[in-house]
Amino acid sequence: MGANVDRVYQSMDVVAEMPGRAMILDMPCGIEMLRLRADQRVRYVGLDISAPMLQRARSRVPAEHRDRVEIIEGSIERMPFEGGEFDLFVLQRHALRTRSGNRGG
Repeated sequence: MGANVDRVYQSMDVVAEMPGRAMILDMPCGIEMLRLRADQRVRYVGLDISAPMLQRARSRVPAEHRDRVEIIEGSIERMPFEGGEFDLFVLQRHALRTRSGNRGG
């Protein structure tokens, strides 16, 4: 059984097509940062709950993007942002279940 990577490539295409000054939220960000084009002027915010993953993400920010990338600690349940702040929310490699989504309980 192989992995279907089409969705990963599609998400990279969407990110590459975002216009300048767009705001992108990527969660979790510690596994692998989205690849931004060198000429892309979007604002990228990486969010993760894990301190080691945050450190890993910060170490992977290319020098040419440091002025427009922010890596911060937070969870999807308590995001430190106002609603409507982002143009794109990327959630890769994870399935999330809300507490209200429990079956039979």
